[in-house]
Amino acid sequence: MYKTGDLARYRPDGNIEFLGRADHQVKIRGFRIELGEIEAALGQHPAVREAVVLAREDAPTDPSTLLRAEKRLVAYVVADSTADELRRFLKDKLPEYMVPAVVVLLEALPVTPNGKVDRRALPAPDRSRPELEKAFVAPRDDLELQLAQIWEEVLGIRPVGVTDNFFELGGHSLLAVRLFSLIEKRLGKKLPLTAIFQGATVEHLAGLLRQQAMPGPQSSLVPLQPGGSKRPLFLVHPAGGHVFPYIHLAQLLGSDQPCYGLQARGLEDGQDSHTRIEDMAAWYLQALQTVQPTGPYLLGGWSMGGVVAFEMAQQLHAQGQRVALLALLDGRIPTPDETFPEEDAEAVLLVERYFGISFGPMESLAELPKDQQLAFMLEQAKSAGLVPAELDVSQARRFVELLRSDLRATQNYGLRLYPGRITFFKASETLAGTSPDPTMGWNEWASGGVEVHVVPGNHANLMYEPHVEVLAEKLTACLNQAQTAKAKENGAAGKIDP
Repeated sequence: MYKTGDLARYRPDGNIEFLGRADHQVKIRGFRIELGEIEAALGQHPAVREAVVLAREDAPTDPSTLLRAEKRLVAYVVADSTADELRRFLKDKLPEYMVPAVVVLLEALPVTPNGKVDRRALPAPDRSRPELEKAFVAPRDDLELQLAQIWEEVLGIRPVGVTDNFFELGGHSLLAVRLFSLIEKRLGKKLPLTAIFQGATVEHLAGLLRQQAMPGPQSSLVPLQPGGSKRPLFLVHPAGGHVFPYIHLAQLLGSDQPCYGLQARGLEDGQDSHTRIEDMAAWYLQALQTVQPTGPYLLGGWSMGGVVAFEMAQQLHAQGQRVALLALLDGRIPTPDETFPEEDAEAVLLVERYFGISFGPMESLAELPKDQQLAFMLEQAKSAGLVPAELDVSQARRFVELLRSDLRATQNYGLRLYPGRITFFKASETLAGTSPDPTMGWNEWASGGVEVHVVPGNHANLMYEPHVEVLAEKLTACLNQAQTAKAKENGAAGKIDP
């Protein structure tokens, strides 16, 4: 036997399915992707005769905006079909991050003298607007024109119509961060990044900007992946209030699994933050019931978010509603002996203890001016994915204050016996001071028992690549079980799925 470099898999019937080359693995936006898997999926379309997928970086970095060009997936296809139809076909078969941003239709693929596909000879995709089902609608006023030009700059596509969908044009969450940063810089107006999930068109954002603010009271509900036919999953923010750590997880759960994040009050101007877990839970229940009025419900949360989800399940039970899944993602039992320092340099200890991040010697940080302390902490929090990348130093203090407030609320929360079952996802790598109990103490507070699923990583990084892939796989299995079978009334506490 020898290694050929070919990538294949055994089918259930014993046949071997060829998927492409094993040496064509790339990394896009933190995801490891086998290009052969995308090529194999394209090959399943009856109109496709040949297909090759590349990761390209054609656009240069723009020094005026500091927008670094990044790789994107480009599919080259010989087919009797349209590019838009092929992208829709792939969306039904692959997770969002594996769907090529651009599909280039060719008469034939270029080949080398020995008959193999000449990948170097594949042309750079043009920057024109792809074929979409919706007709092109040109900007109708100066604001829509300015927004469309910003979209064209970020997406590298021209022209952009006011009703075109940002994500259908190849946009994703990281590009959305850049988009909103440019809107603030060019137009002097700031919108919450969650607006792109509520309406991903120039027309929608222009309407919001004309009003100078988001209309009406702000909902905590953030549609991370609202499409799909299954019952929605609701994930509560960790300490600090943001739901951005869930973006990759929501994508990996698949296009048929709706997923919503619940972000904290107090993130936006003019909002007062909650100081009690019970109040947070009641507020989030009001928000999620605008999408799903009655149960059974699927709830979850990472870290402190698991504690809030636990209280939400308690309140739903008191209302006579059923919770089909309560998923705690490495959430700790609140302890009453924690302290909450007021100085920013000392607040680093909170972040280190709660998220498992090391900032280095505190003495050197304490010597920095306060604004620099915040800047340093902010960059570390961004690197860990705790806050969105567009957050600046002027907003950092709000994050620190919200972090303190959230941790105080957790400390003051009084646990009560939950008349149901907890599904606990435990990080395989334990941090200092972590309980050796596989249920982290939750088995004492769930009359239906605790089912433990061990996932790779530690408390700080289990939500990120590469560990989130396993977490998504195990969570998907639990979601499917909860939606296809009646919830078990009783179970053995501490049952472990390695």
